[in-house]
Amino acid sequence: DLNQISLKSFKDLLDHPNRPESVFDIEWLNDFLVFEVAKHPKTPAKTLDELSRHKDFNFQLAVLKNPNTSDETLLTMLDRPSQEIYKTVIAREDLSTEVVDKMAKKVESINGITTELLRKISTHDQLSDEALAAMVVSKDIKIRSAAVHSSKLSDDQLMTLAKDDSQAVRITVAKVDRDYPLAIWKTLASDSSQFVLEFLCQNRKTPTDILIDLTDDSNEYVRKAAKAALAKRDITDDLFDMAEPLDESS
Repeated sequence: DLNQISLKSFKDLLDHPNRPESVFDIEWLNDFLVFEVAKHPKTPAKTLDELSRHKDFNFQLAVLKNPNTSDETLLTMLDRPSQEIYKTVIAREDLSTEVVDKMAKKVESINGITTELLRKISTHDQLSDEALAAMVVSKDIKIRSAAVHSSKLSDDQLMTLAKDDSQAVRITVAKVDRDYPLAIWKTLASDSSQFVLEFLCQNRKTPTDILIDLTDDSNEYVRKAAKAALAKRDITDDLFDMAEPLDESS
């Protein structure tokens, strides 16, 4: 009777190369042993799929972490609006595009989704261009902001985000440490929000000519932020006229 053996003995049995397949027959095991089955890297995908419906949430998380869990099971579990499930799935090293795309699509249904989790989804290597495009135009401000961090964004998508109705999204664009096309820098520099402009001044990638222009901004705080940024680059008032102009072709 497997239920009568010690936990250590059962673990040893799972690891044994000649273990009987009956050790994975969870119907006859107590929960302590079933949990070991859920965690074991040799547990068959079919058994893990059964365990994915276990009433204990810890068992479900163990299934999500198991490398043998199939895409089909992962996709089904993503229908459950749980941030913990999504955090566990995105941490896997073997995700397919289908799984990552479903996360991007369903993430709006999760209450209190964290910025960190959204960013991990938007920057994932397996996220398709189509799924990223949907994040760029999402109704959710946090999702659009997370999309800003993707290295796959086209210039048109960047411009869309730089002109976003939400100040929070535009601030994210202004903060990201990236070499934008000149048109993006100019769009950000013409923003009506003091906060967007202040974050733009703090971005180390913001072109010097943009900062010099912002020293003449109508807002006192923006002027101060621009001058402070220029000072960090050892550019003072008497050197403004000597700064090289921006390359309009970039």
